Amino acid sequence: GFLAHSEIELQHMSDSFASACTEFGLRVSLGKTEVMGQNTPTIPHITINGTELNTVKRFTYLGSTVCDTNSLDTELDVRIGKASTTFGRLQKRVWGNGNLYHGVKFEVYKACILSVLLYGSESWTTHMRHEHRLNAFHFRCLRSILGLTWEDRVPNTEILQISKLPDMYTLLRARRLRWTGHVVRMTDDRLPKAILYGELKNATRPVGRPKLRFKDCLKRDLTSFDIDHASWEVQAQDRLAWRANLTKGSVKSVENYIDFCDRRRRRRHHQK
Repeated sequence: GFLAHSEIELQHMSDSFASACTEFGLRVSLGKTEVMGQNTPTIPHITINGTELNTVKRFTYLGSTVCDTNSLDTELDVRIGKASTTFGRLQKRVWGNGNLYHGVKFEVYKACILSVLLYGSESWTTHMRHEHRLNAFHFRCLRSILGLTWEDRVPNTEILQISKLPDMYTLLRARRLRWTGHVVRMTDDRLPKAILYGELKNATRPVGRPKLRFKDCLKRDLTSFDIDHASWEVQAQDRLAWRANLTKGSVKSVENYIDFCDRRRRRRHHQK
């Protein structure tokens, strides 16, 4: 990918890249190469050797969907769609199989469904609406595995106790913190660490509320897992200790979620 401020700069970079490839005996595949502009006022038109490249609004790179608006909504659509398809294919063989214990079914769910649903989630910057949507899909799958419907009036807290699985909020935070700890332990010359600690030297911020950053999600995760903001980087240097902290934090996060659900249920019943 190229980072440019104008279409002229982008065209110049593309021409230079194509020329460099030619010098090394490489050829740019014009049919597979696409152009996508992020936050650009006009649609970019780039040509290589007289052929205009196809302009798209989104494309898939290393299994993740990138869109021109930098929004996570498109990626969630894809992830939920793939997870739902995988879940449906296992309906007869696994979820509806009376010869399998629920414990086995939930292990299959973790291996086959959650891995598809949360692929790449370690680097997601999630708003609450994103987490609510994933949590709703999570409980919909768990209820289907248990053969329950909303008419059975079984609360989510009981679903968690039966399945022995955490809520989606906890899953997202644990994966994000686990990956961040791995990045912190990297050497300073590694690109992921440079990006995590990188800052813009000269930049202006538009009027209004700042956009949610990965660091903002990280602070929220640390608070939820009851990890000190000032010393978490030191704790993350010890891999085993960091994993132990995340395990304890996950238990704390699930307890907080269950307590929140119980208080919300009591408040709703009191209003009736």
